[in-house]
Amino acid sequence: MKKETGLPLKEYLENHMLVDFDDDVDYDTNLFDSGFIDSYGVIELVSFLEETYNVKLINDDINSPLFSSFNGLVELVDNKINKE
Repeated sequence: MKKETGLPLKEYLENHMLVDFDDDVDYDTNLFDSGFIDSYGVIELVSFLEETYNVKLINDDINSPLFSSFNGLVELVDNKINKE
């Protein structure tokens, strides 16, 4: 995890999606299956990612398996930043 990508995202997930990373929820936990993110949460998360990291997410990004976990989101954002 890149610190500059991961820390703001971790804080956002903890404060806005009420994710509590502990023994039951780790960085690879599917945040949708665990009930932390619903359809409204997707919209908020996309807005956060685009504004915070100055990236543009497309439908393929949102439908990607990477979009389901903290580690996946960090990888997705890092990939987008490195492409732009």
